[in-house]
Amino acid sequence: MFPVILYDFVAIDFETAHSRVPCQIGIAVVEKGEITETRSFLIQPPDNEYSPYTIKIHGITPDMTANAPLFPEVWEQIKPYIENRVIVAHNLQFDLSVLIESLKYYDIPLPRIAGLIDSMGFCGNESLSNACRHYGIIIDHHHDGECDARCCAELLLAVMFGNSCTDSAENDYESNRQYSKKESVYKDYEYHAPIDKSAMKQDLTNANPDNPFYNKKVVITGVFRQDRNELAHIIQSMGAKINANISTQTNYVIIGEAPGPAKMDKMNALIEEGWGIKEIYQDELDEILSKYN
Repeated sequence: MFPVILYDFVAIDFETAHSRVPCQIGIAVVEKGEITETRSFLIQPPDNEYSPYTIKIHGITPDMTANAPLFPEVWEQIKPYIENRVIVAHNLQFDLSVLIESLKYYDIPLPRIAGLIDSMGFCGNESLSNACRHYGIIIDHHHDGECDARCCAELLLAVMFGNSCTDSAENDYESNRQYSKKESVYKDYEYHAPIDKSAMKQDLTNANPDNPFYNKKVVITGVFRQDRNELAHIIQSMGAKINANISTQTNYVIIGEAPGPAKMDKMNALIEEGWGIKEIYQDELDEILSKYN
């Protein structure tokens, strides 16, 4: 049985002009388990600049976006589809990075997102085209944002509601290899805005050298009783060097509710390898803060 049946979500797909710069976004809205709307928006990249490689993939050219709106104008149209919604994408990490970097580039506040799901994780990490083929989903215009968003939505609905693959061998593959992994792959976690860069600059000026965070490398992940950025600035004032990612140099990982799955996986792997990373949870954090602040 699928761990959670989602009747309402929005599938998205970005096509890019180069790197993480979007030239199109496709959206598919699912309500009560049915696709109720699909949309496509062309986006003019900065300077309308493209890589020849990406043009070969999706066929979108500078001529097609010469009169298209820039991302901020498109964002005003797509924001209602994304804010406070469960967002689904096939290879979510890519599409989410495009969204975040675009918002940052134009200094637009990051939205609150209710949940994030990567449909690729339920399909043996297959590409969208292969996964759709296995489930008999027609992908008639691959690398068109609207088409791919629709297919992503259809794919997750097929998996959730137990549709079988069209190929018996692939059906065996799904049942034997992937089905047992769905519980661990499923991530319906709250999205957290990145910590302000201003909190990541180490400052030992007024820090008490006796506190455990003094001159230590610290990563913060999850939701806390404190605002995340306020917490980051407090830890910074104690002399910590706050990092965005966990590495062998990390001393402490401060863990709240709904921590980032990738960060937790990296931390656990490094701990198993013998790196001396210490985990700190909310109660212990509160004790440290009350003692040294």
